[in-house]
Amino acid sequence: MVNIVDESSSIRSFYLQPGDGAGLLPHLAGQHLPIRVKLHGTEAPAIRTYTLSSAPSDVFYRISVKREGSVSSHLHNGVSVGDIIDVRAPAGGFILDAHAQRPAVLLAGGVGITPMLAMLRHIVYEGLRKQRIRQTFLFQASRRVEDLPFTQEIDELVAAAKGAVQVIRVLSQPESAQLGVGYDVHGHIDMPLLTSRLPFNDYDFYLCGPAAFTPISL
Repeated sequence: MVNIVDESSSIRSFYLQPGDGAGLLPHLAGQHLPIRVKLHGTEAPAIRTYTLSSAPSDVFYRISVKREGSVSSHLHNGVSVGDIIDVRAPAGGFILDAHAQRPAVLLAGGVGITPMLAMLRHIVYEGLRKQRIRQTFLFQASRRVEDLPFTQEIDELVAAAKGAVQVIRVLSQPESAQLGVGYDVHGHIDMPLLTSRLPFNDYDFYLCGPAAFTPISL
């Protein structure tokens, strides 16, 4: 464990690099990382998978974990920089082609932003390398503005993309947040919102969020 960063009121990122100095096993944007931890009071280790929020070209693995459940709580409360974590090779088929011609629409609810961020990083990095950034729209939903993770990182990616990437932040409970500053839409991600914000009719859609999020978006 080489770094730990709080991303929001409930999400914390853990940066990992091989303890033996070897290179990272390659992964694709959107894949997950299986990890194994020993919880206090249990005999058998617990295995969980967490989506990587880092791009394939990054020199680290990054998992961004919401504080819920026994293993996630253990990561939040019991892991420090310098600790060794057992991981398996990245896996999963929820992946994205950064060079596809059709625009990409990334729909993220809550901690479901993690694979979308990996995809967005990959789109921007590969686009800058190839001098053509795939047009991308990121819709990020959360309850409150303090629950929105990665705000600065996403804004930096949008700026680097020079118009090829747009982000629309949607809050269901904005409270005192300022519309147009901390967020863009009050409500939920739904078809009327998508229709009003997407200028064309032909996209590749990628969606990740809690169970209650999916039907609203579809």
